[in-house]
Amino acid sequence: MLLSTQEAEAFLRRMVMVVGYDDREGKSMVLGSGFLIGTQPDLIALTATHVLTEWADKVRPPAPHAFSGLHGDGEDLRRRLDQLVQANLIRVVVHSRSAGQYYLCKVGSLTVTANPREIDVSCMLLMAPKGTIATDFDAFAVDVDPYSWDEPVLMAGFNSGSWRPPEYEDEAFHLEQSLKIRAGYCRGVTKDPPGFRCPMYHLNMPSLPGMSGGPVLALRFPNGQPQIISPHAQVHATAIGIVSRDCIAPSVLLDGSDPDETWGAPVEDAFLLRLGWKNTSGYFGDVVRDRRIKSYGRRAMTASVFEQDEQHLAVRFALPDT
Repeated sequence: MLLSTQEAEAFLRRMVMVVGYDDREGKSMVLGSGFLIGTQPDLIALTATHVLTEWADKVRPPAPHAFSGLHGDGEDLRRRLDQLVQANLIRVVVHSRSAGQYYLCKVGSLTVTANPREIDVSCMLLMAPKGTIATDFDAFAVDVDPYSWDEPVLMAGFNSGSWRPPEYEDEAFHLEQSLKIRAGYCRGVTKDPPGFRCPMYHLNMPSLPGMSGGPVLALRFPNGQPQIISPHAQVHATAIGIVSRDCIAPSVLLDGSDPDETWGAPVEDAFLLRLGWKNTSGYFGDVVRDRRIKSYGRRAMTASVFEQDEQHLAVRFALPDT
């Protein structure tokens, strides 16, 4: 999808690149994509959990455990992720309103679900770069209002790139990245997708390596909203999901999927997260209601979390999804 310079800059201000540094081999890596959902008073971003867990498994592999196959490794995985965040071995690249200006952010806190391998949505609170203010950045609004699958959706992410950490903190650093945006349709919600333990969006367009964690976007037409990627001044994009994985596994293809299709995690899954920052905590929906996270429509304001059973939480909305 071709964008004008102005449109590309608008997207970049909302997109982030998740990067990592392997302190054992001295190598820097691009892990995947993400996107900002809040800028005031904090920078808040979403990404796909597997972007982070695959990195943790590579640079901090789990110790062998006789019962890991029975009980899972959720607690150990969260511990390993926290170690990488605390050591600044997971970072996030953000773009500001100044053309061509980008920054390397530390992750102040990372929130995943109790079992990070079950739900492919994570939330990151970023430490704002020195010398910047909230209005230097933009965010996509999270959107859980009803949306017709007869309408097109977009998918965005960084397909390729590289980076080198600065010699000293807060100094300039090398960055290369290529933003890709795909347009297509969602085939609906698959309740029990092969390889996943939660419902997923079934998107009829291919993702590319590096796009995981980027947004799945709806096109909305409320009056007075800024133009992002449309010739119509009243069209803007809202985040309804997170790019997850290709539909490439044989077990997936047997259900009628095409290898050029993609799974997307519904943004509703983010409402299961309990975010912690500055010695306080609250569920994702609480932060939406506080307007620290940008949202679209009325339904996002009505989220509440409850115990589905002894091991699982669920989210409900006071307004219907149809």
